[in-house]
Amino acid sequence: MLIGISVRSFRILRDVRLGVTQKTLSSFLEDGAKRQTSPPLRQLAVLVGDNRSGKSSLLEALAFLRDAVLYGADKASKMERREGLDDLVTEGLGEDFRMELCFLTADRTRIYSYTAVIGRQDEGACFKEENLRLLPVTADILAYLAFADKEPQDLPTETSWETLLERDGTCETGEENVHSALAQATYRDLEAGAKHLYNYLSNIFILRPAKDGDNGYVDLKKHGKEPAKSPAEEPELERDGSNIREWLAYWRTHDPAYYRALSDKLKSILHIEYKGGISEWLGRLTGAEVNLCLIIVLLSSKVHKPLLCIENPDAGLFPDKVDLLTREMRDYTLFNPDSQLLMTTMHMNLLESMSPEEVWAFTLNGKTHTGRETQTDENGIPQVRVRSASEDPLIMAMYREGIGLGTLLYGGYFA
Repeated sequence: MLIGISVRSFRILRDVRLGVTQKTLSSFLEDGAKRQTSPPLRQLAVLVGDNRSGKSSLLEALAFLRDAVLYGADKASKMERREGLDDLVTEGLGEDFRMELCFLTADRTRIYSYTAVIGRQDEGACFKEENLRLLPVTADILAYLAFADKEPQDLPTETSWETLLERDGTCETGEENVHSALAQATYRDLEAGAKHLYNYLSNIFILRPAKDGDNGYVDLKKHGKEPAKSPAEEPELERDGSNIREWLAYWRTHDPAYYRALSDKLKSILHIEYKGGISEWLGRLTGAEVNLCLIIVLLSSKVHKPLLCIENPDAGLFPDKVDLLTREMRDYTLFNPDSQLLMTTMHMNLLESMSPEEVWAFTLNGKTHTGRETQTDENGIPQVRVRSASEDPLIMAMYREGIGLGTLLYGGYFA
C-alpha cells in the first residue's frame, strides 16, 4: 500500500508531501520520541481544495512517473496531454522533477522508498537519479504508522535503510538514460523490491476527465458503437474508459452471470428501467451517469488495481448518488484490503463518511475563505501547502463533537 508521496517541481506543486516518506521515517528512526503528526496515506485518501490548488496536478505527477518508468522519460513527457518536460516542471523554479513513492508491503514486513529525478538532455527528458531503498519493519514502526493491530510475527527489533538501487549523475546523450532501471527485466529478476514496484506502477489506474470538453471521462459518441462480437480475451480498460463497450461485450459472452449482476447493480443505483444489460442502454445515459457506470465497473472488476485514482468521481451527481458511490468505494476497500483509492472532490456529501486521517487539504498559502490574495515567492510561484485534516486542531475538535468533514468543508475550514 502507498503510505506516502512527495513531489517537487511539477506544475504548481513546488514542494509537497502527503503521508509518510523516507525523510519522516528516518527522523523517527533517529529519535522515536519525535513523532510526526502527519498520518500515512490510508486505503481511502481524499484530496480537497480550491480550484487550481494542485489536486489534479498530484494525480498527473503520479501518472507521469508511471508512464516514465513504463515507456521512458522522453516519451512519457510527450504523451497523455503533455507537451514536453519544460511544460511539466514548475515554471521559474529552475529544478528537475522529483518524486518519491513510499510503500508498505501487503504482509507489512517491509517498506520500500522509490525516488526518481527526471531532467533535461539535448534530445528531451531522461532519468537523472533513481533510488530504491528497503526498510524492514519493526513493531515500533507499525505502531508509528498506526498498523499495530495487524502486527506480523517475528519482526526485527532494530533496523535501518538498505540501498537496493542508486543511480546518480547528469543526463547524458544516450538511449539508456531515457529509461528507468526498473524497466530492465534482468534487474527486476534479481531484486524482488524492483519487481514489486514495477508491477505496482504498471497496474495503477488513473481516471481523469477527457481533454476535449466537459463530457466527463469519456464521450461514448466519439468512440463508436457496441462491438459486433466480443473479444477472445478480456481487454484491458483504457485509462479514459473509452473501450468500455468492448470490455462489457467480453463479459456478456464469457460470464453472463457476472454481466447481469453488474447490470442489475447499475440499474438499481441509477434507477434505470431500460430492458437488457448495460451494453443496450449505456449510450442513452448522461455524461455524469456514464462516469458513474465506469467507476462502478472499475470497483466491480474481477481483477483489482493496487491503486485506483479518480478525479472528481462525484461530478454532476445528485447528492443521493454521491452517497451510494461513497458506500461502494468504502465497500471496495473493505473487501479488497490490498487495494487503495485516491480521489479528488469538492462535494461535501463524499466527505461526510470520511475520517480526518483520510482527507488531505490543498491550500494556496495566504488564500483563505475570506478571499485574501494568494502569496507567491520572489519568482511569482504560488505556495501550495498540503496537510491532513487530522493535523488541524480546530477540525479535530469539531469532528470529535460530531460535526462531519463535509460540513466543515462547506464552512471553509479546509481553506
